[in-house]
Amino acid sequence: MTQTVPVPASLLDSLKARWRPTRWGGEHVASHHPRCLVRHRVIRPGARTETEAHFHRVEHWVVLQGAARASVDDEPRDLLEGDTLDLPVGARHWIENPGRVDLHLISIEMGGYLEDDDVIPATGH
Repeated sequence: MTQTVPVPASLLDSLKARWRPTRWGGEHVASHHPRCLVRHRVIRPGARTETEAHFHRVEHWVVLQGAARASVDDEPRDLLEGDTLDLPVGARHWIENPGRVDLHLISIEMGGYLEDDDVIPATGH
């Protein structure tokens, strides 16, 4: 028998306050340490993130719900719930949701500089 645990309203309000809408869905920072950042990302069906790379961080992605198609240095990867993907420093990457339900992803980012301007933009998508 499954038991549902109610989520406190204060926690829900806190999560909503940190939610950042994006072109592809949205995200919020779940945890922040000087050398580690954890984001919960939601990618809408049919949406895709921009192609980018980072100078100062590695990333580790965990698919929580849904299916994903990703690319790391132009190598395609298909991911399902529970699958993980490692992105080394400087790797060009993107992820998309080819499914019909929201894709929920945890992104664990580690490095000496974790600000949003640590992006090497790519031409194209």
